[in-house]
Amino acid sequence: MDLINRAANMFSEKRSGTLAMSIVYDDGTNVPYQITATYAEHSRLAEDMGGSQVTAIETQQDFIVRRADMLIEPRAGDRITADIGGVRVFEVSGYSGLPVTQNADPYRIDLRLHANEVTQ
Repeated sequence: MDLINRAANMFSEKRSGTLAMSIVYDDGTNVPYQITATYAEHSRLAEDMGGSQVTAIETQQDFIVRRADMLIEPRAGDRITADIGGVRVFEVSGYSGLPVTQNADPYRIDLRLHANEVTQ
């Protein structure tokens, strides 16, 4: 294992141990299970035609998990329940038709799950 790969593993372990929370992952067909995830929220931005104004067009939530912790392959429509200032439910979904997941690092240790909140 090269030095950068070892560092990516170490960072992943630190992230899941200190910057993460317990979530419940539910695909609707199996028994829901708990995993550790880091929550992130961001907005996609767009400029107007003249380039003078930037407007948020979509807010999306991501959950970064260790790939090895996932018991199933994530699919659109799966549900994530998390206590973020109260219990909130999210639905796994891609950005504008893109895949619902992406690698969170070049060594495929962590997985970024894209989601939208369905209840507050």
